[in-house]
Amino acid sequence: MLYGCKSRQLFFQYHDSDPLRSVLVADFGHSCYETNTNAFHCRYVFASNLFESGNINETEWAIYQDWHSWLLNQFESDLELDGIIYLRTTPQKCMERLQMRGREEEQGIELEYLESLHYKHETWLHERTMRVDFENLREVPILVLDVNEDFKNDKIKQEYLIDKVKSFLTS
Repeated sequence: MLYGCKSRQLFFQYHDSDPLRSVLVADFGHSCYETNTNAFHCRYVFASNLFESGNINETEWAIYQDWHSWLLNQFESDLELDGIIYLRTTPQKCMERLQMRGREEEQGIELEYLESLHYKHETWLHERTMRVDFENLREVPILVLDVNEDFKNDKIKQEYLIDKVKSFLTS
């Protein structure tokens, strides 16, 4: 389970020992595809953030978008999403969880960066105001779960979240 890092969507990423994993595997078997990110996420959150922050120029951004669109059109049926689960949390809580986790590769991440990614996630997955270029992405169901409060040791909160996910997956 992703207990932190950055606010992001969840396409069923969890660890073997997680309560959510056992429920999803038991109830849905291998019909759930799990990933932490996807091709759309890369474009609409990370790559667009690179462009807006000046880390890639207009030409690079245009080339990225052209290649991205071409690849998605080529593999559209393999990349189509049935739904997105967005684990919503504040950038400040994400920073706190990054620091608690203590991974060397995550040291040096600044709050400003988390805030810019959070904004992108919010406009795309919560407010649904981000312009997206793919028709199927405009209509994909999104479940937004508030995970700002820790639920690792809270069985009641875990059950609540599991029930929400089960309901979403069966609707």
